[in-house]
Amino acid sequence: MPTDARGDWNVLHPQAAAPLFLALDASWWVTGGWALDLFLARERPHHDLDFAVLRREHGAVRSHLAAWDMHVVHDRSLTAWSSGEPLPVDRTTVWARPAKYLPWQLEIFFESAEADDWVYCRDERVRPEVVLLHRAAQAPAATDDGDLREVAGRLSAAGRHWLIDALTTAHPGHRWIGQI
Repeated sequence: MPTDARGDWNVLHPQAAAPLFLALDASWWVTGGWALDLFLARERPHHDLDFAVLRREHGAVRSHLAAWDMHVVHDRSLTAWSSGEPLPVDRTTVWARPAKYLPWQLEIFFESAEADDWVYCRDERVRPEVVLLHRAAQAPAATDDGDLREVAGRLSAAGRHWLIDALTTAHPGHRWIGQI
């Protein structure tokens, strides 16, 4: 079980968490490393399970998980997010667990959108549908470079071109631009 300074994690498999989200009346999707693994039809160890939900549906998520202990993440600190409270406008990440005494089980990202377009939080000019763009903004890790090699080889020519354009727009000079 991975441990963070803010507590232990019980890393769920997406199939184990899916029933919880299938009953949610909101748009959601698996993101992060698990999304890449599902795309590549593989499994490897993960330190958490990431889901994304449109920000405008945060109330539905909090209501659906009303009994859960949920905390908003900001600057590596956690602030309790009580049922019935709106998600602070400048916050996008929430950790969730079934009860205070249990390990964390979910990391939920609340994503911006305009109509049906997902808006990249780091640059609103980019309207992505590729998890790699998010991973490019994180601190570099060997697994991220490996993910790029595996996923980029399976993207269509249009998908590779889109990713290069998105990286050039949002992260000019990123080391991945020449590797795609």
